[in-house]
Parts: sequence; structure tokens; C-alpha cells
Amino acid sequence: MQRLVSGAVAMATSAVVMIAVAGCSSTHSSKPVAPELSGHEIGWLCAMLDYEGTNPDYVPRAIRPVQNSKVHVTYEYQVSYNVEGETAWDLVNPFILVGVAKSKDNVGVSGRVRISIDGSDFSKTYDDGVVLDKKKFLFSEGDTLTEMRRSALIQLRDSMDQKLLGDRSVLSGVGIECGSE
Repeated sequence: MQRLVSGAVAMATSAVVMIAVAGCSSTHSSKPVAPELSGHEIGWLCAMLDYEGTNPDYVPRAIRPVQNSKVHVTYEYQVSYNVEGETAWDLVNPFILVGVAKSKDNVGVSGRVRISIDGSDFSKTYDDGVVLDKKKFLFSEGDTLTEMRRSALIQLRDSMDQKLLGDRSVLSGVGIECGSE
């Protein structure tokens, strides 16, 4: 009987250790990672940029801000947070010891790029969004909300770059490309 009990204790201990290592939090994205832009894909869209943000790293890299252009680009985004707090149940919940998440946090980012040309009826809008979520476990809280926000904004930027690149021939056809003005 003592051998059976010590075997069960050893299994339970190893299970807790494995969960402590494997049950660590990680952040998951609603979008696959966009491919990196090559040199000729960066800064090909010259336009007057209307961007109210403070960090230029979040602006799609296809856009090259210039002065006195007939092409206008507006880039805007909104960030939302959904944070679940811990409850009193977490203190006594036995499932938390075996790797069940305590809570989950989400960061959602939606963005819009609007392109227009002075003296023309041409207007094009690109909308996209990214949601990052993470589960918090007993042994790991995971990324901070600030880290999640930055990552989501970078993913949104890269996704917008891919959309703009996908329409490059259309945009070039109406004169929206550096050197075509």
C-alpha cells in the first residue's frame, strides 16, 4: 500500500512540474505573420500622410510621407482591451495546479488606410484588424498588455503593407506611386 501511495505522489509531483514548464502562458494572434517587405516594396507610395499617432513604427512601411503631394493617405487605428481579473475562486481552484488557465486577456486593434487624390474622384479604403489573446496560468502571466499592444500594431502595419502591395498595380495605374506624379 505504501508503495502505491508513493508512486501516486511521484506521478502527481512530476505532473505538476511538467505543467509548470509546459503550461506557461503564450500570446496567440488572430492573423498569421505577414512576410517581410523587400527593399523595393518599402516607401513606394508617396503621399501626404495624416497620422495622429506618435510612433512612426506603426505606419505601414509602403507609405513614404512627402510634402506637397496630390495624394493623401490617412492612417488611423483603435486599440481595445479585454482584461479578466482574478477571482477568489482562483485561490482554491484545484484545476489551476494542473494547468487550467486562471484568466484570459485580449488586445484588439483595428485600423484603416484611406487614399485619395486631389482633383479626382479616386478614393480607396483598406480596413483590417488583429486580436491577440493570452491565457494566464499559475506559473506564468505572459506578455504585458503593452507588449501585446505593440505586437498587434506591428502585425496590423504588416497586414496593411500586404494589402497595399496587393493593389500596387491598381494604385500605380491611377498615378499613386513614387516617381509617377
